[in-house]
Amino acid sequence: MVKIKYSPKFYLGVILLISNFIIAKIMTVIFFLYFNNKLIRWSSLVVYVLTWGMLILGAYWVGKEYAKAINKYFSYKYYHKSFKEGTKRALNKTKIETIKLHSNVKERTKSALNRTKELRASVKNRLSPEKELPKK
Repeated sequence: MVKIKYSPKFYLGVILLISNFIIAKIMTVIFFLYFNNKLIRWSSLVVYVLTWGMLILGAYWVGKEYAKAINKYFSYKYYHKSFKEGTKRALNKTKIETIKLHSNVKERTKSALNRTKELRASVKNRLSPEKELPKK
């Protein structure tokens, strides 16, 4: 997995977006709770309108940086390169495993042939002419 590092502007933009939503909701609640008090009502309305500036600035900073970070995923070159590297890795892994398997099979075949020779020799020793087969 690729780690993407963002600039301080990006993180500040995220903080602005989150704080915008929190402040805007609080100001909306205050606006309706103190609807009869003109000073609180108008001050909450002014703060609410100012949060739109926070929203726009935060969205611009986050969007600009994030668009740069994910732009590569929309290009043909990225997927072509990724496919090419993945294919090379699979091919190399297959070669390595084939060599291991080939040597393992060779060793087992040699061991089976040696065991067969040993068994033939032991059977031949048992059936040597000095020893007669039991007759029925």
